[in-house]
Amino acid sequence: MRYRIPLLVAVLVLAPAAAEAYVGNDDPSDPIYFWSDTLHPRDADVPTYDFTSIARTGTSIELWMGSAGPFPIGFSFEFYEESYDEFYANNMGLLSFGAAAGGGGPTRIPSAGAPNGFVAGLWSIYDSWEGMGIAYYQTRGTAPNRQLVVEWSLTTEDWSTATFQVVLDEASGDIFVYVQTGGSSWSTSTVGIENQDGTRGIQAYSSSGRLDRYAAVFSSSSERPRIRVLTSDLTVPEGGSISLEVDVTDAQDDLLSVTWDIDGDGEFDDGEGETVDVPATHTNGPGTLSPTVRAEDEAGNVKETVINIEVTNEPPVFRNDPVTEVLRRQEWTYEPAILDPGGDEFRVTAETRPEGMTVLAGGGLRWTPGDDDVGEHPIRLVATDADDDPEVEGDGDAVLEFTLTVLDNTAPGQPFIIRPRNGEVVDTLRPTFVVETPVDPEGDQLMITFDIDTSDTFASPDHLTSGPIRASLGQTGWTVMDDLVDGESYWWRVYASDGIDQGPAARARFTVDLASGDDGGPDGGEPDAGLDGGPDDAEVGGCTCRTVPVSGRPAVVLVLLSGLAALVLRRHGV
Repeated sequence: MRYRIPLLVAVLVLAPAAAEAYVGNDDPSDPIYFWSDTLHPRDADVPTYDFTSIARTGTSIELWMGSAGPFPIGFSFEFYEESYDEFYANNMGLLSFGAAAGGGGPTRIPSAGAPNGFVAGLWSIYDSWEGMGIAYYQTRGTAPNRQLVVEWSLTTEDWSTATFQVVLDEASGDIFVYVQTGGSSWSTSTVGIENQDGTRGIQAYSSSGRLDRYAAVFSSSSERPRIRVLTSDLTVPEGGSISLEVDVTDAQDDLLSVTWDIDGDGEFDDGEGETVDVPATHTNGPGTLSPTVRAEDEAGNVKETVINIEVTNEPPVFRNDPVTEVLRRQEWTYEPAILDPGGDEFRVTAETRPEGMTVLAGGGLRWTPGDDDVGEHPIRLVATDADDDPEVEGDGDAVLEFTLTVLDNTAPGQPFIIRPRNGEVVDTLRPTFVVETPVDPEGDQLMITFDIDTSDTFASPDHLTSGPIRASLGQTGWTVMDDLVDGESYWWRVYASDGIDQGPAARARFTVDLASGDDGGPDGGEPDAGLDGGPDDAEVGGCTCRTVPVSGRPAVVLVLLSGLAALVLRRHGV
């Protein structure tokens, strides 16, 4: 027996007390959040105090005016079954969702009166004027394990400093509160959470006095499935599409079905699984797409989450580029091909353009620059759609800027006369005039003009002209359509034009003599026969070294035929 007492004592000392699950929840019949804190150390789910200051690394928030925000969470966070990507902070130690928290000092949680929809880090009355209230926020980690940390440093009513944090955990959906030091004997301090209409909440701590090295956790462990939106950027341009990804879990690890209602008809028949593509082809931005994802477990517990996607207005798009060089005195046009992704009506304005440039219907441009316009000319076109916000650059307005360079044109060269050459005699009333086609320096298509007259002024009643003829590569020719006069001498000239400038003319003189029976041969004198070419004409062409006499070809043929005939006669003994 003497050993039983020590043994019993040993049993009493070593046997631990039965562990509790959580300290409590927000509704025993249908809980959404459960909680525990370090004031209940025997609880199995008591959180670990883990305060790490972000005062040196976080972004500062000035709180002396009361509430501030919204600020980015950095990921989609579900609070009381609504998803948020922004938060507000105020100088009473509240982090709120959806709107800045109003109201004053701490009240009972939950309560229908303002404020609602918040996490109370250490809700109390603080003196935050004159720069004595400040907060910091920082999103740390990588998806899908990020955390938003919001840290307050406030002055209490007894002029001590309260330093505490609220941490939102992406992976678990849990909310942590860490109080490094805080509280005041003059006022009550409260830690807790409350939903948007004040019908649900948890008040984990509410008391006066000091509170140091304190930690609380609010865990979303409802029997309903949990939906966490993984897609961080919930914006899509009109006419585009967005791929949504969610993570669906269940507290009881039941099998889940995940379905989608994308078109808003109330039927979850538009997709299955945790990933779905949502088109924005029929939504005119700026606007909102609101697909709903539904998760249901084996027990019939259902969770539906609406995901709001911002559809942005997209500016018109210039789909073709203008020609950026033009010769002086040459017409230049640009007809922009413009597409608006949302099908919006749009208008085009020319904010910068040279003087004299015409704006056409639809935003096109037309201009024929003069001799004085040689150089560079900046042009700025702006296409603006009907949904453009004048205060936001680029949301519905597209800009096309370019420089139009006007080049100085170079006139084409002088045609080279092949026939009839100067002083030549022709034996037909309708001779053919042939020239070697000049080359244009800019590669423009040339037009050749032939003139014939009995006067070197080319202004008498006998004047005949071909008008502009499209130049051919190598040689260009023209045959007179009216009979000339037998025995008459004529002047003829020829010149090329590139549509902008006319090149120098070449001229020659010939005689019509039907009785001559040959082409008369070249003039034995000087190349221009001593004739005055006139002030606008170049030297008379007709160098024999470049002549291609077409009339000599029949003679060659006759010689060949005669030789062939003689050969045949000899073979027959003739």
